[in-house]
Amino acid sequence: MARLATAFLLMALAAATVLWIAGPRLVNTPALSQAHQGDDCPIPLTYRMGEVDPRFGLSSEALREVTAEAAALWEDLAPRPLFRYDPAGELLINLTYDERQGTWEAQQRAQEALEEVRARHAALVEAHEAREHALRTARARYEDQLAYVERRLERHNSVVVAVNTGEIERTPERVKALERESEAITALRQQVDAQYERVERLRRQFNARVSRLNQMTETLNRQVRRYNDQFARGGGYNKGVYLHKRSNRAVRRSITVYQFKDRADLRQVLAHELGHALGIDHVSDPAALMHYQLSEHNTGLSRLTAADRQALRAVCAW
Repeated sequence: MARLATAFLLMALAAATVLWIAGPRLVNTPALSQAHQGDDCPIPLTYRMGEVDPRFGLSSEALREVTAEAAALWEDLAPRPLFRYDPAGELLINLTYDERQGTWEAQQRAQEALEEVRARHAALVEAHEAREHALRTARARYEDQLAYVERRLERHNSVVVAVNTGEIERTPERVKALERESEAITALRQQVDAQYERVERLRRQFNARVSRLNQMTETLNRQVRRYNDQFARGGGYNKGVYLHKRSNRAVRRSITVYQFKDRADLRQVLAHELGHALGIDHVSDPAALMHYQLSEHNTGLSRLTAADRQALRAVCAW
């Protein structure tokens, strides 16, 4: 039985001075199957396509192709064929659509919407940081210019006082020089005033955009909370199951897949359940195909692990 466990950690807080928000962390921790009872290594095991719900968007022929790919993972290690397609085969392969796939699809749509809001928020944060940098730069330039003008004015005034008190001789040339310095200082003060207006303009723009950023932060927070409320409560679900039923002398075998995200995911779920159909139980290696849980250690396998190969040899006595 293929089992998917889900866990989510999504957190964000908004405040008037908050400029950044922790992005949602969306984690799927899948798990695989349970032990079962069946004949050990009933090979070659014939299989056929059963129910294929059209809501998966996969045809019966496409399911047959993916099943063959899943079977090939096991076939590569076997000295003789393990599986064979037969329109009247013993093992029935089904795709059954229920709330598991529906919930997963709804989760994907919600995640896409959440990522779109996150991207808009990130763009606002980037623009906010650029405006903050421009404001800090303009303010530092203003303060430097103001300090320079004040120092120059202080020196000028001290000379004027000295001339007026007779400490320094008053000459026509000195008077003209003081007048030119006074005019230069006035021009500099005008530049400082212009820089002050620039700082004020940037400050007003900065404050106005902070409000917009906080609104977007709260929008993102609401969607994060909604996402958590909707999808983070479940403890997991079975992606697929292998059943072996014996009635009188008849044996009925089936693999039913309830949820998959793409072709590779479907192939892995089918390969896992085909292993059970051979009589293989779960193995302890978390990197193995036949481990009970899907995780980052075994997702996307393209070949069997040593634990899988050992389990196959033990069941089939090779």
